[in-house]
Amino acid sequence: MKLYAEAGRDVTEDLVQHIIHGEGGHLVERFIEFRFGRELRAWEIKVKWFGLDGLEASWEPARIMLEDQPGLVKKFIEEHQTDTLVQKMAQALNIRGAEQVAGRRQGRARRP
Repeated sequence: MKLYAEAGRDVTEDLVQHIIHGEGGHLVERFIEFRFGRELRAWEIKVKWFGLDGLEASWEPARIMLEDQPGLVKKFIEEHQTDTLVQKMAQALNIRGAEQVAGRRQGRARRP
């Protein structure tokens, strides 16, 4: 769903939020951080949800986020390519390119 508002239609932020939550889901605004969750023994990503307060950010399984938001997960990994733990998460999730990113960090050239 692409969000937009036209001034002449009196679309308020509250109405947009009602529509989003009425559809039974939340939209990812951004990923905040990551961790290896001891409880689930799996990688998790802390998600800031669109329209919700930052205090309502939640830890979500990285594998589920990869299924739902593959572009955002890959972008997050790319933006944190110097972090070895992020690279371990990428490899655990079988995200192609994780090895190349790690290789670039170590000064190796990417294969064409």
